Amino acid sequence: MIKLIYILVMVFFASASGQVINHFKEKIYLSENGKTEVNWEIEYINESHAERLLLPWNFNDAKLSDEIEYSYEKDKGKELKGELVNINSNYFVSVLLDSTQTRLKLEIEFEIEDFFNISEQKKKDFGNYSIKVVFANSCVARIKKYESSIFLPEKYLVSAVTESLPEQKSEESIPPYKLFRENGKNGIKLTAEEVKLGGNTLLEFKFKSEEKSNIFLIILIVSGILYLVFFRDILKSGKK
Repeated sequence: MIKLIYILVMVFFASASGQVINHFKEKIYLSENGKTEVNWEIEYINESHAERLLLPWNFNDAKLSDEIEYSYEKDKGKELKGELVNINSNYFVSVLLDSTQTRLKLEIEFEIEDFFNISEQKKKDFGNYSIKVVFANSCVARIKKYESSIFLPEKYLVSAVTESLPEQKSEESIPPYKLFRENGKNGIKLTAEEVKLGGNTLLEFKFKSEEKSNIFLIILIVSGILYLVFFRDILKSGKK
């Protein structure tokens, strides 16, 4: 009940203040040791001339390993410090705004620990790891476009997508996610339109070591060759 009241209050506050993010671009860099780098690029409309922006923290019990740094596009050389704040048991990244500007572009960077430690995860079928990444909009009236790119460590690749929100409408439709390879790393990007306050996105997928995938491919090829040889021998025996 308390959480519902909190959400309703936030809906009223965000709507009244005209908070809109045109583009929320997120990059999450996973590593084998559990340290995860996060980069946010945000285009923000500040028609209310607010002096502070709160952004949702969706990394569960992960801990900050360093300070939250951010900068404005118009002043790249000036590094500013943000902070992680707790409001009614909900965590947010808080950054100060230039209240004289109605349109702002800022970049936020931070590193977290124990978000997803590959070395501590149990392998599942065919050597796969499974991860679920959720983004819940708990403070901004409207995010027009949200993109989240998850980069795997080197020598890992995405093997299957098990669930996504937005969902793929049909087998013939274009899925809301796509695979990519950038700077020697494989990854997957989820795109969502109009993520309103209280809305969320989700991406659950499996990934594995490229070496494991290659071994599995070799086994399939060898099995295929043996089957063909065996099948050929059966045909020869039948003709005799």
